[in-house]
Amino acid sequence: MSQPDGRPCYGRMLLKLSGEALMGPQPFGIHEPVVAAIADQLGEIHALGVETAVVVGGGNIIRGLAASHRGIDRVTGNRCRHLIPGDPLLRRDALLLGAD
Repeated sequence: MSQPDGRPCYGRMLLKLSGEALMGPQPFGIHEPVVAAIADQLGEIHALGVETAVVVGGGNIIRGLAASHRGIDRVTGNRCRHLIPGDPLLRRDALLLGAD
C-alpha cells in the first residue's frame, strides 16, 4: 500500500511468520532458499524506509500436536519451541545477509 506520491502508508510494520513457512519442501527445519527470499523481500521493505519487526513461530522445529502423540503435553510442546535459541539466530543471520 502506498500513498499517491508513492510513499508507504505506514512507517512501521509487524510481520508474523509461521515457522512452518521456513521449512519449504522439507518436513522440518529451515530451508535456506525460503529464508533468503523472505530476507530479500524484507530488505526491499526496509529500503522504502519502513521499520519492520518480525516474529517467527517455531512450528518448523516442534509441533505441540505431534509432541502430544509422544506423551508430551500439547501446550508444553507448543511452548518449548520458543526455547530453541539456534532457530531465531539462524533467521537473524539470514536477514542480515539479505540486507547487504
